[in-house]
This record gives sequence, structure tokens and C-alpha cells, in this order.
Amino acid sequence: MYCDISFYTKAGHRVAHHVLHRLGHTVHEFHVRFRFDKSPRNFTIRKFRRSGHKFLCPVLATISIIVRALPLRVPWTRPIGVYCSSPTGAFMYLRSIDIRTRMPKVCKHAHPYPMDCYHDKSKLMVSHSNRVTAAVALANAGLSINAIAFRLRWSPQSVLHYLRECSSGIGKLTLDAVTGASLI
Repeated sequence: MYCDISFYTKAGHRVAHHVLHRLGHTVHEFHVRFRFDKSPRNFTIRKFRRSGHKFLCPVLATISIIVRALPLRVPWTRPIGVYCSSPTGAFMYLRSIDIRTRMPKVCKHAHPYPMDCYHDKSKLMVSHSNRVTAAVALANAGLSINAIAFRLRWSPQSVLHYLRECSSGIGKLTLDAVTGASLI
């Protein structure tokens, strides 16, 4: 929700949501209050600064979400992670079913040859796959187990469970994917 996110310049001046499209470049950090976390830390405020990377910067990503939600007139009290797919401008929330139906199509489009393992296994792509991939990417970026748990709203034991076999094995693939994505 809008009211849970505040943006600040390096000097500590607050930047209003409605001017982010013009002044987003001045934002140095944002504060977010977690209200629906599934942990004892509910209602805590976390601060995130610019990472220096265009692709995986939490500040730039959050500005993008707000700037997209404002013209769609997402109500102040509703979640802001939305997208628009209709000519009327009506917005929709991303749901698990959206991932389950779109990810296989994306895999098949990216890997059009039927013998390609990604094409063949495209039905295995589910929303949870993206969360595990996020955990692996964060681990490869050097974040601690507790930091990964906080960002993904998991327990540290869950993070360890999902990282037990895969984080070192796909480190190079993750790096290649992130490098490739940042070139776009």
C-alpha cells in the first residue's frame, strides 16, 4: 500500500509519491512498513538504499511499482503491485494462476525447440519456482540467510531448506541470467 512506503533523498528529505516520475532520480532510499508479514516482526520498518545496479536495485524497482500504480488509480488502501492488460485502463493483481499459465508460455517462446530441456519442462515453472530462484540469486549476491528470509518473508529454516542443494550448483547460471538481463 502507498502509505507503507516512504522515499527519501540522500539529505533525508521526503519525496512524495506523485512526483516520483520527475524526481525519482533524487531518491536515495525508501522505508517500507511490513504489515502483513507472517512473522513476529509484523509492523517493522525496513530501509533500503540504492544498490548501484540498474537491474536489481530495490529503490528503482519500488519507484517503478509506484509510478505504474499511480496512473492506474490504485486505491490508497490496496496493494500496489498491479498491471494493466485492458484498453479501459483497469488494473489487475498478479496471482499465482497468472504465473502458472504465463511462465510455460515464456519458456516455450524463449526455447522454441521441442527437444530443449526448458521447452520440455516448461509446465514445471510455477510461482514458487520464482521464489526459490530469488533465494538462490540473493544467496549468490552474498546476502545472509536472515536477510534472505526477511526479504522473501520465509523462516531462516525454509531458506536453508531451499538452498541446501542448488545455490552453488546454479551460481554461474544465475550470474549469466542476471548479466544477460541487465544488458537489455
